[in-house]
Amino acid sequence: MKAFKTSGMLMIVMLALAYNFSFAQSKFSKETQQKIEAVESNLAASTMTKEQPTWTLQERMETYNVQGLSIAVIDGGEIQWTKGYGFADVASKTKVESNTLFQAASISKSLNAMALLNLAQDQKINLDADINDYLSTWKFPYEAGGKPISTAHLLSHTAGLNVHGFPGYTFEEPKPSVIQILNGESPSNTEAIKSLFEPGIRYQYSGGGTLISQLILEDVTHKKYSDFLREKVLSPLQMNNSFFGAGDPKKGSMFATAYEEDGTEVEGKFHIYPELAAAGLWTTPTDLAKFIIEMQLSAKNQSNKVLNQDFTKLMLSPFIESSDISMGTFIEKHGEELYFTHSGANWGFNCIYIGGIENDKGVVIMTNSDNPQILYEIVTSVATVYGWEGYDLPEIKDLYPVSDDQLNEYVGEYYINEQIKINIATGDKVLMLTLPGRPAFEIYPESKDKFFPIALPGQVEFVRNDKNEIIKLIVHANGNSTGANKTK
Repeated sequence: MKAFKTSGMLMIVMLALAYNFSFAQSKFSKETQQKIEAVESNLAASTMTKEQPTWTLQERMETYNVQGLSIAVIDGGEIQWTKGYGFADVASKTKVESNTLFQAASISKSLNAMALLNLAQDQKINLDADINDYLSTWKFPYEAGGKPISTAHLLSHTAGLNVHGFPGYTFEEPKPSVIQILNGESPSNTEAIKSLFEPGIRYQYSGGGTLISQLILEDVTHKKYSDFLREKVLSPLQMNNSFFGAGDPKKGSMFATAYEEDGTEVEGKFHIYPELAAAGLWTTPTDLAKFIIEMQLSAKNQSNKVLNQDFTKLMLSPFIESSDISMGTFIEKHGEELYFTHSGANWGFNCIYIGGIENDKGVVIMTNSDNPQILYEIVTSVATVYGWEGYDLPEIKDLYPVSDDQLNEYVGEYYINEQIKINIATGDKVLMLTLPGRPAFEIYPESKDKFFPIALPGQVEFVRNDKNEIIKLIVHANGNSTGANKTK
């Protein structure tokens, strides 16, 4: 334990020195500055109504109570610009700089997948073997006759496991060990990891499964997870302002402070996540852009700093046919172009990256806000300004007239599974959709029983029975459809 603390503190001190001696953001060329200004003034949702104008970045930061954010844009396989906006810490008036550290939340899973695939590439593990072949300090508790779960299942969220995500711990709270979390034992604040259905059948997001992969890595290598990731992934990618571990809120300007949906500061500055593989990466958009560029180069067999071309393609190919889930990433198709992406949401932080597999374009956006909507509006603006091939530009839709009585028909709770329920309420001529732990957002009527969100891409379709009663909703997004039965 003492050695772990010393190693963690050493990393923080090294990052602090790099931070203190870093230079201010460099001046941009005239052409780049024009594109930056265009991005800053053309925020739009993927779908808009005729009445809605585009917005400026400042306007949307104020609308969503976003205190600070940082952006890196990739074009032509190179980082074209990085820029910080707003405050890393409001109380001290510390501004966001390009090297301000944010929690990457679930984006950690992309780097984790790269690390596990590196083990497979070095023939230390077989991706298709039973995970219990590699777990020595803990064993997965299969039910009698249960089919074996593989590392590939864990990395692709097809293991059929529970525990979607983790809430983290305040700086002062006792922190559980990985095994305590897996067993759901105090002081863990989540339930034990268990099977919900047979592995390999379908996708169900599970941060719990990702945590198992963290233990596999440590049991196989006999190294601390954070040390292995630094040695085998972060250092080769020159992600020098990144580390897996617990930030220290006493270190001030290094770390962005987390803020709630209403813009108030999270208690203790930010939460700590011992679930490193699932949520424990501190990084910058610049460093994540280096990860994107390496993935793009490796896919073309032009670089192999961590993975060769074959193993990189495992992160860029759907794991299940007709699905968007891969190992550590999600694959989106826009027109004829494929993009790999992952988003993340820790308490008071939201972020996203998107990279073109073939077109050498990309963007990383990180915020210290509990409100994610601005991320997608910035992505739309970047895609528009930089001409992303095949990427959806704002689609303009007419609103379908509905009465208050008609809207009330849709109100209720809709059940996806034991962990995820969707709440539908009414707003001003719109419906308000709320997911667990997320702020409500508006969905607009486009036809009878079909609504579209402005905050996020997709469509919400309501299904009626033969008595004309609403019994179900279906969310259509990124080529996938997810149903939820109405419970009340």
